Amino acid sequence: MDADVSNELQKRPPTRERNLEKVFWVASAGVLCFVSVLTWTAPLHWCMNLLAELRIQQCTVIVVMLAVAMFRQQGFVAMMMLIALALHAPWLTGGGSAGRFDPNPSTKFGDPAPDLTVTVSNALTKNQRHGEVIADILRASPDVFGVVELSHELSEKMIEHSSHRYPYRVVRPISSYDFGIGLFSKHPLDDVDVFSFDEGIESIAATFSKGQETYRIYVTHPLPPVSHHNFDQRNEHLRLLAEKLREDRASHPDCHFLLIGDLNATPWSPALADLSDGSGLDRAITGIDFTPTHYSGPSWFPFGLVIDHVLISDRLQCVGHRVGGPTGSDHRSVTVEITAAATDQ
Repeated sequence: MDADVSNELQKRPPTRERNLEKVFWVASAGVLCFVSVLTWTAPLHWCMNLLAELRIQQCTVIVVMLAVAMFRQQGFVAMMMLIALALHAPWLTGGGSAGRFDPNPSTKFGDPAPDLTVTVSNALTKNQRHGEVIADILRASPDVFGVVELSHELSEKMIEHSSHRYPYRVVRPISSYDFGIGLFSKHPLDDVDVFSFDEGIESIAATFSKGQETYRIYVTHPLPPVSHHNFDQRNEHLRLLAEKLREDRASHPDCHFLLIGDLNATPWSPALADLSDGSGLDRAITGIDFTPTHYSGPSWFPFGLVIDHVLISDRLQCVGHRVGGPTGSDHRSVTVEITAAATDQ
């Protein structure tokens, strides 16, 4: 009798709970695929842009779902997750990104000796841990460094503690909102240009020389694209900046060009790709690196964004890229080591 009951139970159709579970997994996979498709429409709307900026977070969820689907032998769900990953792959592997990627970089940080070291740091205006911000930058010992969200208090302390090593500077501190900016250098700064594409948001450009090479560096910080207005303003800021860089490069053919800042765009953002295409500058990186520079939540990978960058012109080569440690800011500094190539690449 017990054997008959057991056989009868095995012949019964799946329970309602099992059907609901299957619907849940298929629906979740469908939503992830749909969202992955929407990221390709990022230039059209700020909400789609935010989805594109969050590719890493999406891929983290997709990989987890793929692993679960394979473990549970849910072939259809696994196939959908592979399709979703394929939609993100061109951007995450450099196909749509702003950067010259070398998947097998032959150099390590500090080897060989670079021609130039550059640091950019978003200090966070309300951050009071000024000593940590300054120490983080000085530890990298860059030739030049840029600071965004530079308050008056930090600017004064930065000058006090670094003027013996960085006697040349252009500072525009602001304490009332998050768009103070500064450029500090070991080398004399010439042809200084403080310009603005947005009311109350200034950028800095300056020229300096080291050895036989001349460099023109730009420091900028556009609005974060968290609303339709900010999205349009950020894109316009980056478009006008690309235009300015293109014109300046044409009038200074012997200069190397660098752009540093919190650009509020990830490497897989169409806005950053447009900036790179329009200016002819590429993100300085030695390989495929997803290390976050901004943390809006807990300081671990899935909550981070890569939005602080150094971009370089084509006769420069990145031989080292490093993200700094915590300093009380919601950002980490980025330090890049660069060599000057003999000829255009």
